[in-house]
Amino acid sequence: DEEIAAVEQLARRVLDETGLALARGWTASIVLSGQKRRTRFFSPGGKRHGSAAEVVQHIEKQRTGGVDVDDIDGVEEASEHLRRLCRAADEAENAEAEEKEDEEDEEADEEADGDDEDDEGSDDDDEE
Repeated sequence: DEEIAAVEQLARRVLDETGLALARGWTASIVLSGQKRRTRFFSPGGKRHGSAAEVVQHIEKQRTGGVDVDDIDGVEEASEHLRRLCRAADEAENAEAEEKEDEEDEEADEEADGDDEDDEGSDDDDEE
């Protein structure tokens, strides 16, 4: 589901940029308007945010304003363990993407090699 994936990406961004984890209860809504596609996020308390950047900005503004993390809607302290899990998941995702890319490159090379063999055979026919 695209909305779930959007919230997962938001959680990673918030963790990376603020060091805080999103609490449970965040939702996303993807709105299509003509050619434009917007993702809106909703905190567990119901506050609407127009973008992931807006969520991060809202959290950082409250933190720099002295608001205690426990009083910020939709976030909680992130343990180092959680940060490591996110990094490991990102690394695994990157490794999987690289592996898929390598396989596609190998397939393309094999197809190209097969084309060369066909060309060589047709050259032989031309010479006779």
